[in-house]
Amino acid sequence: MAKKIYRKNVAAIVLNKDNKVLVAERSDAQGAFQFPQGGMNDDESEKEAIIREVIEELGTSKFKIILKSPKTYRYDFPEEIKSVFDNKYDGQEQRYFLIRFTGEDNEINLMNSDKEFKSYRWVPFSEDICKNIIAFKRETYKEVYNDFRGIIENLKHNG
Repeated sequence: MAKKIYRKNVAAIVLNKDNKVLVAERSDAQGAFQFPQGGMNDDESEKEAIIREVIEELGTSKFKIILKSPKTYRYDFPEEIKSVFDNKYDGQEQRYFLIRFTGEDNEINLMNSDKEFKSYRWVPFSEDICKNIIAFKRETYKEVYNDFRGIIENLKHNG
């Protein structure tokens, strides 16, 4: 069996001042939400990539990085997604960043880039966050939720 090839990717768990998490509805999948994320360019670090992606997708630079996940997460693409990447990748390997949004909601501009998202909302960071995630990413989101829930709970209690 051939070894799977994963595209390098970064993803952001964006918290507002109330420790709610931003989820954005994909423009190409009605009712499917996800965290801001994107592929890494060959010449950039993970930190550079997450800064670029958040600015591109949310249209704002009003945020600060709290921490980077110590591990990476993987998910496989369904066949119809593989063709978007010329069948070069079997899935994505992601590094997650916990980010604090420091601006106001009116400073978020989803129309700033390629319009990957059509809407967003702030939701509590709970297991429910996984139910509206696009199906092929759902198991990865459950793993991320389990790894980050203690950290986010601690932020709620300790600022």
